[in-house]
Amino acid sequence: MAKGCPKCGVISPDEAQICDCGYNYVTGTLRRGSNEPDRRFKRIEGGQPYKFGWFTAVSCLTGAANPDLLEVNGAALGVAHACGFLVAGFAAAVVRAWSWLVLLASQAFLLVYGGYYMVFVSHYWTDRALVAVAAVTISVLQFAYFYKRRAMFGATWRWGRLERWCPRLVGPETVDPVRVPGFAGLSHPRRLLFVAVVLAGIVFELLSWVTPRPRPPVDQDDEEGQFVTFLHDGDGA
Repeated sequence: MAKGCPKCGVISPDEAQICDCGYNYVTGTLRRGSNEPDRRFKRIEGGQPYKFGWFTAVSCLTGAANPDLLEVNGAALGVAHACGFLVAGFAAAVVRAWSWLVLLASQAFLLVYGGYYMVFVSHYWTDRALVAVAAVTISVLQFAYFYKRRAMFGATWRWGRLERWCPRLVGPETVDPVRVPGFAGLSHPRRLLFVAVVLAGIVFELLSWVTPRPRPPVDQDDEEGQFVTFLHDGDGA
């Protein structure tokens, strides 16, 4: 069982008597001279890695141009889904306190869309089972990844009950005083690389709009009543 410090909010093991900020769990007092509660996070060089965060930013920003969003979901829902991708991708790239909340909330959107796909789009139980497992797995992993980087985003809100139930979700309460997180902290060459990768992904998605796709086979009866299948090529022949 874990317990949270009423002064700084850090989760400590149940057997701990003194928090890192100086708060004494036994006496309920704060160690004299401690000023840690006045600061949100400790400033220590060397922060958490963010490779998966950049992957999320690139995949969401480029995925917004996926033509399947409109083809599968229709115009209204497809546009809404694309806007959701753009917001999540932008939030993962800027790394700010508000974007941390957006990324956590977007996991609920993923679960909702997975349920919509299972009920209204998919007609096979195997596809429904695959979507259910994928939606739950991806949303849980992404939620845990970004929640552990609360200090990196500079967010102050925390889910105390969830942290007590699963202390492993609590990330280090430290920030790098030198490195600025997100796109603003990238060097100029890396900013150009990020923009180039996103633009290349968008162009790749847009090319699929104009690339002819083979049509599904059409089943008909011939003149003798025999069941035959006609295949359409890309030219409609």
